[in-house]
Amino acid sequence: MLYHSFTNYAKYAWGANEYRPISKQTHTTDIFGNQSLGITIIDSIDTLYIAKLDVEYRKARNWIEKQFNPNV
Repeated sequence: MLYHSFTNYAKYAWGANEYRPISKQTHTTDIFGNQSLGITIIDSIDTLYIAKLDVEYRKARNWIEKQFNPNV
């Protein structure tokens, strides 16, 4: 289930804070100041590692290293 969820997020909403799977739309709540910070990537990287989803973990890690900007 984790694999399915994360790969769909990667396909339809990569870099967005949230993904709404039924509508296949991205969503950003006011708590993040309407900025796309990739919160789903940040939040799921440890779970990807624990679940040994190595390809997905590396993709998330690379995005964090190269594109994540906490100073937005």
